[in-house]
Amino acid sequence: KGHSLPTAPPTGTTAFSFPISGTGVVTTKKAGLWTDSRYWTQAERQMDCNWELQKIVWTDSIGEWLLQEIPAGENIGLDPFLFSIDLWNSYARVLQGSSRILVPIEDNLVDLVWGTQRPLSPTSEIYLLPETFTGSTWQEKVSGIRRQMEQHSRSPTAVLLSALEETAWLFNLRGDDISYNPVFYSYALLTTSDISLFVDRSRLSAEALQSLSAQCPGPLCVQVKEYDQVRARVQTYAQGDVRVWIGTEYTTYGLYRVIPQDKLVESSYSPVMTTKAVKNAKEQTLLRAAHVRDAVAVIQYLLWLEKNVPKGSVDEFSGARYVDKLRRSPGNSHSRPYGTLTRPPSWTESVSGAHAPHEPLVTREGVALCWSGSTQRSPTTGTNRAASPGMGSVPLGRALAPSTTGTSPPLTAHGTRNLSASRAGDRTAPGVGPR
Repeated sequence: KGHSLPTAPPTGTTAFSFPISGTGVVTTKKAGLWTDSRYWTQAERQMDCNWELQKIVWTDSIGEWLLQEIPAGENIGLDPFLFSIDLWNSYARVLQGSSRILVPIEDNLVDLVWGTQRPLSPTSEIYLLPETFTGSTWQEKVSGIRRQMEQHSRSPTAVLLSALEETAWLFNLRGDDISYNPVFYSYALLTTSDISLFVDRSRLSAEALQSLSAQCPGPLCVQVKEYDQVRARVQTYAQGDVRVWIGTEYTTYGLYRVIPQDKLVESSYSPVMTTKAVKNAKEQTLLRAAHVRDAVAVIQYLLWLEKNVPKGSVDEFSGARYVDKLRRSPGNSHSRPYGTLTRPPSWTESVSGAHAPHEPLVTREGVALCWSGSTQRSPTTGTNRAASPGMGSVPLGRALAPSTTGTSPPLTAHGTRNLSASRAGDRTAPGVGPR
């Protein structure tokens, strides 16, 4: 019946003045939003009475809510291109034996409601990352993945890539399709003899196109196909004598459905994802250099606080703007990995950039939190610091929150991140659809 429609937007919806990360569930009688503590205040301020805010974000929590709200014998609709195989199966396990069935709904109901008001597709350039900032050429990476295919016990004939950072890393390409993530909407199908990249060709820079076609024709020739052709191509390929290697953590359930079970080679992560996680000597050097550059910016920011807090002229916005300015480096720093957050002790009143009145950042007796980072052309860094002018700063990863902190967000420290952009971005980002 399509009784309810869970969706999983990673970057925001038009209902919010600032992007919010969470999962929405709409039934015929109720609507709920599951999001973490960074967005509770914003959600409570901006949602109307049709919505309930749920403060436990685990899949089991959503499943249990569905069991309470959806009568037995009815169906629960999901867009299969918004959910990975693993996430789909997580919901299925919670609902198993309950007489409630997950049903793929490919005509996304949110899209139908959005209609002509949906923003246009991304148009920014997809560019080639300079060799200075890459650990290997994309040809070397492809050859390495093919060697892993040959050595696999089931001898897969192809690897299907769904995670956005997989294609970005494999081909040494970068984009700006998702805020704070240097990735672009794409899929890739790498076989033993050819390579298909599914992307908006018009957005590829001339340098990127030249790099991808430099060895055409041949096994290292990348055939650029339109983004919405991926499903038909995978379905056609799967009709032959083939075996397709997928990573269940990121591959969308929508693509998974078009490949016969006996032709699947499944692992939690694709060989591209696991290979990307092991940094070679050059990449390790780039990691260290990135942290040194970032440390310089953070130290300069802390010194700026020392000088300006006594003047009473620093608020959360000026602090965020200043530390972002310090991180900008010609030819290297590209953007931020998330919205910079600089807050006084009452910081839970406005988290992750939700709009709030300006207020003093910190006094000499107070403590300031700085949650920020830099997406560089090499790695991406993230740094959390709690600073008290005159007393230095504390790495939050070493801090212990007292048991009385209740529901306050956990204190964590981010190192260099592997940026994972969910395929759910296809739906919440402007005008993109995986058909």
